[in-house]
Amino acid sequence: MEQHRLKTELSLTAQQASIKEQKLIQAAKNELEALQHEADLKQQKAAAAVNMEIKEHELALEQRRNEEQLRMMREMKQVGVDLTKVLVSQHEQPDKILKIDTSDSHRTDTQNKGLLGALQLNL
Repeated sequence: MEQHRLKTELSLTAQQASIKEQKLIQAAKNELEALQHEADLKQQKAAAAVNMEIKEHELALEQRRNEEQLRMMREMKQVGVDLTKVLVSQHEQPDKILKIDTSDSHRTDTQNKGLLGALQLNL
């Protein structure tokens, strides 16, 4: 009987030790996951900060380019340069075409004879 009680106590103690060990293992896993999650968040924040800094630099560069182009256009205007011709010459293929044809060769009697009748817009 005493032996049976000792075996039972020993078995119970072994089970309790096993449960404690599993709890410790789970706690260590949880702590490791929390640390990994924290490290991931820090890395994401750092990457976001770098991306934000890059965007800020790109924006500042674009602003400086725009200011320089505006300054150049103002100087050209002051010396009498036709800015419309300059801007049009910079674009080889315009995205919009405005054609005004005042010749009578292709008109029919139903079309208006004035300038508005000859106006053709390709937008």
